[in-house]
Amino acid sequence: GYKRMFSIAALYNLALGFVFLVLFSRLMAAFNMPVPPRELAVFHQMAILLAMAFGVGYYMVSRDLYGQKGIVVIGIIGKMAVFLLFLYHFVFSGLHPLIFLIGVGDLVFVLLFLKFLAFAGSDAEPEQP
Repeated sequence: GYKRMFSIAALYNLALGFVFLVLFSRLMAAFNMPVPPRELAVFHQMAILLAMAFGVGYYMVSRDLYGQKGIVVIGIIGKMAVFLLFLYHFVFSGLHPLIFLIGVGDLVFVLLFLKFLAFAGSDAEPEQP
C-alpha cells in the first residue's frame, strides 16, 4: 500500500500544482480572494512549481520505497510547513475553507509519511554492502 500512497501523493501535488499554475487568477476570483500584483506572481508560481517538484519526488519514492527515504523526510517538513501556513492564513487572513482543505490534505500525508518511516525503520530491506 505504501507504493500506492506515494503515487497518490505524487498525483495530488502534480494535479493541484497544475490546476493552480494554470487557473490561479480564476481560482482566486472564484474564492473571492485577491490576486497578488502581477510583479509578485513569480513568488506564487515558484511555490506551485516547488510543490510539483515534490510530486516528482513522491513518484520517485513510489518506485523505490527504501532508497528514497530522504525525500519522505523532506516531504514531511514541506507538507507540515504548508499545513501550518494554511492554518495561519485560515485563522488570521481569511483563507477560503476549500483552499484550507488542501493544507488539511497535506497534514494527512504528513501522518501517512510518518507511518511509512516507522514501518521502513522496522521492516526495511537489508542494506546492500
